[in-house]
Amino acid sequence: MFAFGWGVDCDEVYPNLFIGDEASARNIRFLQRMGITHVLNCAEGVWTDCSFVDLTADYYEGTGIRYQGLQLWDSTKVKMTPYFGCANEFIRLSLKETAKGKCLVHCQMGVSRSCVAAMVYMMMTEGWDAVDIMKEFRRRRDVRPNDHFLSQLVELDNELRKERLFQVPRQTRLHSLAEIDKLPKPWHYEFWEPDVEIDTLPFKLSHIDEPREDMERPKNKETAVHDRYRSESHPLGEERVPPVKQKNVRTYEAAPAPPPPPPETSIMEQILLKAKSSPTFSGAGGANLQVPEEKRLSTASSETEWEYYTDEEEEEGEKDVAAAISHPIQVNSAKDWKDICAKVESGEIEAVMDTHDEVDKEQIAVSSNQQDAPPNFEPTTERHLNIICWRTKPWKDKKPSRLFSSQFAIAWKVDCDEVYPNLFIGDQDAAKSIKFLKHLRITHVLNTAEGKEENLVDLTEDHYLGSDITYKGFLMWDSTWFDVSPFIGDSVDFISAAMNSGGRILVNCQMGVSRSCTCAMAYMMVAKGWTAIEALKQFRSNRDVRPNDGFMKYLVDLDNRLRLERGDYAIRK
Repeated sequence: MFAFGWGVDCDEVYPNLFIGDEASARNIRFLQRMGITHVLNCAEGVWTDCSFVDLTADYYEGTGIRYQGLQLWDSTKVKMTPYFGCANEFIRLSLKETAKGKCLVHCQMGVSRSCVAAMVYMMMTEGWDAVDIMKEFRRRRDVRPNDHFLSQLVELDNELRKERLFQVPRQTRLHSLAEIDKLPKPWHYEFWEPDVEIDTLPFKLSHIDEPREDMERPKNKETAVHDRYRSESHPLGEERVPPVKQKNVRTYEAAPAPPPPPPETSIMEQILLKAKSSPTFSGAGGANLQVPEEKRLSTASSETEWEYYTDEEEEEGEKDVAAAISHPIQVNSAKDWKDICAKVESGEIEAVMDTHDEVDKEQIAVSSNQQDAPPNFEPTTERHLNIICWRTKPWKDKKPSRLFSSQFAIAWKVDCDEVYPNLFIGDQDAAKSIKFLKHLRITHVLNTAEGKEENLVDLTEDHYLGSDITYKGFLMWDSTWFDVSPFIGDSVDFISAAMNSGGRILVNCQMGVSRSCTCAMAYMMVAKGWTAIEALKQFRSNRDVRPNDGFMKYLVDLDNRLRLERGDYAIRK
């Protein structure tokens, strides 16, 4: 959560050992601020559409940061074991053999490949068991190796434990960094399990002993080329070789840190550099919420004790943030919501709470406009749902590991999450990818935005012919003036039929934020007996969903009517 101000996703999972995403590895200023001396890229490659990170040692030239890349694919068909020794050796070199060394292990998202590499180091060098490591890492970051990587870790863990306890020689041969060029690469048959679907790969496969000049990365690239990807405000050290002078290529000289950001820096970096010595969040009426001294991120050297944060401290920090930005802002569509989230999180706009009391009274008066409502009935209000939308942040909070996450869907170039067992919400790309749907064993698709116009999803039953997927679609506009009520009955019936038959259903719209969420929430409320508050909490703990204001009003009204029918007068939070 402290790295968010840098626009990166990175956590210290063990003293001086960090796991992070692609943005963490690219942000030189962040790495130097954290004292990172070594970077291990577990997803090195030019196939960025397939979850790779196109970085080389040239990128870190002159920064004092040592780099190592491993070309690993995040797939259940990959044999990662040959690279275990290389990962362990590099991390050990950075933490055990380098004075005040700190290592960032990253992949594209910092979830699967990077976690495996860090776990291997903990098992081989630190002597931890796999179970203990996973518990420790997941306390600090939402990491989860894919199933095949897990099985390979389990196999290594059992061999290491037998070796330690019973002196049984290890069967798995682990390779050193000196042998890395001899290991199988993604374009080799030996890199993959035998059942890999070759036609899904962006290149042809060959055997390891066959030369492949088309797969060789260009070497000795001009430093100026890599400068385009650096943080523009980063001052490089004097030891750096001056870049080749070209037109429109910026040159750098050593300068005191931190320098004032030039116009090219991101809004996030400008805000961070302008911040006072004590980090703050914008609060009500422009007031600032001070982050207590004991909760600040430690940026001291490795000699300083590693700071642990209790669950109570983290929860208290989240309450501060929620209190600062919980006022309902007008949201007319899914696109509005995404734009507002980005601006609030970056500090470009503030969400204040000055009129909460007045808003509450007005909303309660409207929601309570039920002649049969008993005096002890507590109506659900839009504010209840709005606060959930701000307080529950799926991009920061840990997600239940038993449900499918969009983190694992990125390789399919889709955006889809399992928000409740066997109930998925996704975007138009998820609904259009038959191969992805079959991979998830989806049996039903409900398209809530069917149509050929802008902001609609052009799908029909014909798209799913021969796939054994049952399709239903109707046109809902993502607008506050649109009356959603005529479509709720069909939505609930279709989702119920899918779930009751033991199937798995994807509910989609264009972005998988507003229309699809509204229909799925209605199902949970009508068929499952959940309240709107419970349904929205459940969904937002797994995906960034948010019905537009008009749909939100409908859900509030529906919730109050259903609760009155059930005699459920008290709000269940």
